[in-house]
Parts: sequence; structure tokens; C-alpha cells
Amino acid sequence: MPNIQDSLNKFNELEPEVILTVDGDETVKNIETVAQRSNIETGPLSLATIFLTVGDITLDKIAPYFQERLSTSAATAKQIADDFIATVIVPLKKRIDFLNFNAAKAMTVDEEKNYLLEMFLKKLLAEFNDHPIISDAINHRIFYLMDKDDRFSDQLFKQLLATMKLSRPERFCRAANRCAARSATG
Repeated sequence: MPNIQDSLNKFNELEPEVILTVDGDETVKNIETVAQRSNIETGPLSLATIFLTVGDITLDKIAPYFQERLSTSAATAKQIADDFIATVIVPLKKRIDFLNFNAAKAMTVDEEKNYLLEMFLKKLLAEFNDHPIISDAINHRIFYLMDKDDRFSDQLFKQLLATMKLSRPERFCRAANRCAARSATG
């Protein structure tokens, strides 16, 4: 089992976007969901998330980690691991990959576009209220993708309009004004 303090030290040295995403509300909610379904505490799931994020444990070692940490059977540990990976790690990895500015990242431009369209459809307003570092990273990805493809830019704009019709436009305008104010001062 990895050394917790060493893993936390490595975690605290990661890019702010990664730290804030791992510590973000969506990840915490997903961890709580798995903990509730598995009838366990969130601690081992949170630690596993940190261990995976810093590379101190690999996906194939998650079930044995849970088996040891939770003193449970191999079958139960595998069920918890499968749920944990699907519910916590896959969405977390997608979000981190999306926020990653590195051109050599695993997520393709088409996958980024799909992720962004899904974000616009499901949780656009929440993104405007996220930590400023995350909001800025998302803004960079949005404009990068829009600049690369005019048709995608049009598609994204149509999705934005559809999202505004489904939600309260006045909340979007307040959020957009906050973003504009942050951009003007930063």
C-alpha cells in the first residue's frame, strides 16, 4: 500500500486544475455515491483517488487495495473497484483530460468537442460558478476548440441557446458578467 503522506505531497505538487478537479464537488459527490452503494466510508475511496491521480497505484491494483484496506473478500473488493472506477475515475479522467492543455494528451479533439457539448447540455451554469482556475481552463478549451472548427463553433452556440432556453437566462447573464469581470481584472 502506498505511503499516504508521500502521495499527498505528490498530489499537492500537481497542477491547480488537477487538484481542484480531484477535490471538486462532482468528484466528492461521486465518491459519496459509491460509498453509499457499497456501505463503506468515503476515506478509502478518497485515498484511492489520490493514489491513482499521482500514479502510486494502478487501476489493476484497486481491487486488491480495497480488499486489504476494507478487510473484505476479493469478490466484494472487485465489485467496489468496478463501481469506483466507473463512477469516480472515468468521469474524473475525462474532466482532467479535457482541461489538459497539452497537445499530446489522450483525449482527441473530437472527444473534447463531445465533452464540451455534453457540458453545455448538462451543467453549463455550474461551470460558471466553479473555482476561477477551473473556469479559466474551461474558457481556454472552449475558445481553442471554437477557433479550430467554425462548424463546431456554430454547433456549440446553438447548444448554448438551447441550454439557455432550458434554464433561467438571467442566471446565465449574471454568470457571464462575473466571467467578463474576472477577465477584465485578470
